[in-house]
Amino acid sequence: MIANVKFVRAAALLSVPGLLSCSVKEDRSVCPCYVSMDFENVRSVPGFENTVALVESLYGLSVQRLDLAEQEYREYEVAVPRGKVCASAVFGDDGMTLSSDTLYVDAGNAVMGSLFVWSECAECNGDSYRFEVRPHKQYCDLTLIMPGLDVAAAGNCRPLLRAGCNALSLFDLQACGSACAIPSVWMEDRKAYLLRIPRQMQGPLVLELYFDGNEGPAMVPSVAVDISEALQAGGYDWGKEDLDDAEVVLDLSSAEVSVEVVGWTGDGTIHVEI
Repeated sequence: MIANVKFVRAAALLSVPGLLSCSVKEDRSVCPCYVSMDFENVRSVPGFENTVALVESLYGLSVQRLDLAEQEYREYEVAVPRGKVCASAVFGDDGMTLSSDTLYVDAGNAVMGSLFVWSECAECNGDSYRFEVRPHKQYCDLTLIMPGLDVAAAGNCRPLLRAGCNALSLFDLQACGSACAIPSVWMEDRKAYLLRIPRQMQGPLVLELYFDGNEGPAMVPSVAVDISEALQAGGYDWGKEDLDDAEVVLDLSSAEVSVEVVGWTGDGTIHVEI
C-alpha cells in the first residue's frame, strides 16, 4: 500500500519562494493558483475512503493521502505556481506501491486492489482552478473456468498469468513497467479462479497452470497458453477508459479456449471460440 502521508485540511501550499507574499497590488502573474480537486461524486467508487491525491506543477510533485470518509467536505486544495498543472487521484491501491508518479503492482501472492484512477492536466493561469474527479477502472477481473476440473484437482492447481506491464503512469494512465506474474485465487461459489490484471499494452498474456503433487509445489507449468489473441478476437480493448472484465474458459481435454468480454458499462458482451 502507498505509504501514509499527512492530510492538510486547509489549503496546502508548496514550499515555493514568493507564493506567500502576493498581494492584490502586485503583478498577479506571480501569485499562486489555488487548485482544488472536487471529490463530491466519488462515494460509489471502491476505495474512496482511502484516496491518494497527486498534484504536479512547475515546482514539483505533491502527494497526500485523503480519508474522504472522515471529511465533512469532498474537496482538496493546494496552492501551486501558475502554469501547467497535472492532477491525479488513486482509489484502491492495495497490493501496489507508489514511486513518484507511477504505481507498481507488488510482487508476490497477493491480489491487487480494485484500482480506480482519475487524472487531468490543465493550464492554471488564474487565481483558482477546479478539477472534477471522475475515476476510471484500471484493472480487468479475469475469471478462469476449467470444465471437468474436479474440486480435488482444483485445490492442487495454481493458475498464473505472465503479463508485460506491472505499473501504471498516473498522469497519462498508460501501462508501463516490466513483466509481472499475476497470481490467482479460487472462488468456491463459482468454482472458478479469479486473476486481477492491471492495465496492459498489447502483447502476450501467457496463462500457466501448475499442478502440485506429493513432492510439493510444481516448479514447471503443466500447461502454458497465450490468451492475448483470444481476448483481442473477443473484442477486448486495453485502451478503453474503463477496462472491461472477461471470462476465459479453458478446456484441458480439447485444448480449446473461449473468451467472453464482460462489458463494464453493461453494454453487451462478445463471445468467441478459437
